[in-house]
Amino acid sequence: MEKTLDVWNDLKARFSQGDLSRISDIQMEASSINQGDLSVSDYFTKLRVIWDELDNFRLDHVCTCNGSSVIAQRK
Repeated sequence: MEKTLDVWNDLKARFSQGDLSRISDIQMEASSINQGDLSVSDYFTKLRVIWDELDNFRLDHVCTCNGSSVIAQRK
């Protein structure tokens, strides 16, 4: 299992690197959004899209206990 975990960690390190510029853009968009003429439903949907995109950049946390690693799952 250690080899499988090593392969997973290598792939994750290579492909999960965030785009700091895009993350900054998303955060700016989230902080400057306002409801304006949008319905509550449309406004919430727009916010949800922003939150989901930002969530895609978050790394999973890895906990190491007693020599074995466990990847924490998102809620």
